[in-house]
Amino acid sequence: MATRGATQTMSLSRRRMLLLAAGAFATVLPRLARADDDDGDGDRDDALRSVSAGHAKPLSAILPTIREKWPGDLVGVKIRRKKSRLYYSIRVVAENGHLIEIEVDAATGAVLEVENE
Repeated sequence: MATRGATQTMSLSRRRMLLLAAGAFATVLPRLARADDDDGDGDRDDALRSVSAGHAKPLSAILPTIREKWPGDLVGVKIRRKKSRLYYSIRVVAENGHLIEIEVDAATGAVLEVENE
């Protein structure tokens, strides 16, 4: 009987430790992923939260300026993160057929970089 009680106590302790470790892992892993997320993966939720909180402009507020400065067909938009800043990566096929890539700061709406203009 004494061994059975000790085994049950150990298994309860082991379960508690596993639950604590799983909880700590679940808490730390998303923070690590966000800290090193410069490839654009998983930033959509951040963007939605940032827009909702007023920390980023919605795409609908940025696109009219882009279309005015760079007329053509809008062929792609991605939200990305660089060094904890969100930015929109916008692709436009210009009237001359060139693909233009435009980076826009999501918080300010400022154009950061234009490629292939």
